[in-house]
Amino acid sequence: MKPGFIITTLIAVVVGLQLVSLYAVTQATRDNNLEQSKLSTVHALESYTKNLTNQVQQFLTPIDSQLSIVRQLAEDGLMNTQDNRTLELFFLSQLRSNVLMNAMYLGRFDGSFVAVVRFNQSLSSGYQSQVLRAKVVSLVDGARKIEWREYALSGALLNEWSDHNDAYDPRMLDWYKSARVHDKPVWTNAFSLTENNRLAIAASVNLQNKRQDNVGVLGVSVELSELNRLVASLPASTDIKTVVLDNQLNKIAVSIPAAMMGSELTAATSIESWSNGPDDTLFNDKHWFSDGNEFAVVRNRMHLFDGALQWHVLTQSKVSHQKNPEAGSQSGLMYRTIAVIVIPGLIAILGIFGLSERLQRLHRRATIDYLTKAYNREEFISRFTKRLSTSRLRSSRRERWVGVSLDLDGFKQINDTHGHDAGDAILTTVVARLQQIVGRAGFVGRLGGDEFAIALRLKPNVNAKHVVELLRRNVVDKPISSARAQHQVGMTAGVAIAGPLETVEQLLERADRALVSGKLVAKNMTYGAVHQEDRDRRANHVIVGRQPVSVQTVEPASEGCNRVLQKPRQVA
Repeated sequence: MKPGFIITTLIAVVVGLQLVSLYAVTQATRDNNLEQSKLSTVHALESYTKNLTNQVQQFLTPIDSQLSIVRQLAEDGLMNTQDNRTLELFFLSQLRSNVLMNAMYLGRFDGSFVAVVRFNQSLSSGYQSQVLRAKVVSLVDGARKIEWREYALSGALLNEWSDHNDAYDPRMLDWYKSARVHDKPVWTNAFSLTENNRLAIAASVNLQNKRQDNVGVLGVSVELSELNRLVASLPASTDIKTVVLDNQLNKIAVSIPAAMMGSELTAATSIESWSNGPDDTLFNDKHWFSDGNEFAVVRNRMHLFDGALQWHVLTQSKVSHQKNPEAGSQSGLMYRTIAVIVIPGLIAILGIFGLSERLQRLHRRATIDYLTKAYNREEFISRFTKRLSTSRLRSSRRERWVGVSLDLDGFKQINDTHGHDAGDAILTTVVARLQQIVGRAGFVGRLGGDEFAIALRLKPNVNAKHVVELLRRNVVDKPISSARAQHQVGMTAGVAIAGPLETVEQLLERADRALVSGKLVAKNMTYGAVHQEDRDRRANHVIVGRQPVSVQTVEPASEGCNRVLQKPRQVA
């Protein structure tokens, strides 16, 4: 075999391998960009849904407010709920002033009721405008008396008549029975109006008089035709297609008539069930993507009025592919050709430069907690181990390392009461405050949930428990704000000073034991752990480790914690 042939073959093999490697890197980059684009699209849909939920709540709030106003008037004795004429006139005035309301009624427990309903057409010939129709059912000598009156929006009486054959009784309906026994308003699912087949929704509440006697069920309904306009008018609605469903998967509103995942969206003017087969697999996943990853679909729940009304929201958008305007296709081809033909090793260098930002992002994901931006458990222990080993190799007597275990008090109750958004706000704020106070004197890690750890480098003559107590109080003494409320959380700390042969895991275990045993005495304090070498001769180290730092012996934060932690040269 000729040498030239061997050399040519080897060159061809090297070039081929480089081309295969380049293709693999390019394909991986494309996949990574696709995943980033999919994730970005899902986040955009999540943000849009939050905005939509706020808008829908504002749309329905006047109905909830109307119930509260009438309920308060009745409880204060300012409205006679037994006077049919008073109720009729009041309902008429409310429907004239609020065009979104479709009906108001008060159904008493004896079967009598007063209702005023909006209709688009009058029963009187020659009058073509919208009217308000009042229905009054009263009991006279045990018999039902039914009176009808029709009014123009100006208040003029157009027609009145009687109909004693109407057997409608709201007391037999599920929403009436439910509202009668609940203190808060009860919302119905969407229903079709008899006259125009349009969708409406109603809220009802039990009504009491000044003597706290139950007098009936008050209800208000609103037509949902305006909800389509609301959804279509939101920002980015031209790029995002939306379907709103009630709790029984009835279609309430859509953004625009368009195809969504193979199903046609039509204007929501009547009851139309939405499902993806008999097992409703459409609602098994939080989000999914179409074949070819062209479209992203996200499912969310609307929790309105503290969960009294729960709807589904389906949003769809095209996956937005991020483009790099600085990299032209010809330039990219030229650089790849030069790299493969002239200097094969340059491929690796260019690959490192090209992927460095992505590698940094991947590294951050592997080492940094996504929510709080603190180090995760593995990275925290790894960094702490390296710092501790370096300090021991130098045999430095000017510094010592301290491990601190932290646990939030009352976090679960806030998370359960105010939701995960409030819990996330608390975790991120706590970590931000810890990192600001610790500065260059150490670093912060999140061990999981509401458990954190700190590695601190202190001077040998500094009281570690005093410093940690100052740090702890600087973090939790000020309330933490979320979207819904101001929150006050506590934090219990366990402090352990590193022994000469102790590992980081052992150090944190001692700090955590001090924290756990200390919580049995009192929360929201700092507790110290004994040294590893003192265990055998101090059998009561758990009791000592539980002793809290006395507040009277701790110097003010501005003169203690900040001075010790924020000036790294003094603690080096």
